[in-house]
Formats: sequence, C-alpha cells, structure tokens
Amino acid sequence: MAGYKRYRKDSPVSYALGITLTFELLRFQPDKVTRVYITPA
Repeated sequence: MAGYKRYRKDSPVSYALGITLTFELLRFQPDKVTRVYITPA
C-alpha cells in the first residue's frame, strides 16, 4: 500500500480517520466510499 499523501481540499480523495467517522460515512453515503483501509495498530 502506498503511503498517505498530504491532504488537499481540491483532491478527489478524502480521509476519515477513526472508526466512528468511517461508519458514519458508510452508513449515510456508501456510494462515495471506494476503499476502507484497516490496520491492526
């Protein structure tokens, strides 16, 4: 997996760090989610 890139507002990619935000996104806007990365750390 490639590393994270610096967040840019004009980028089509966004990050939801944390399980709560990720679940909310999956629940209310699942069509906008393409991948969810999970790490044991």
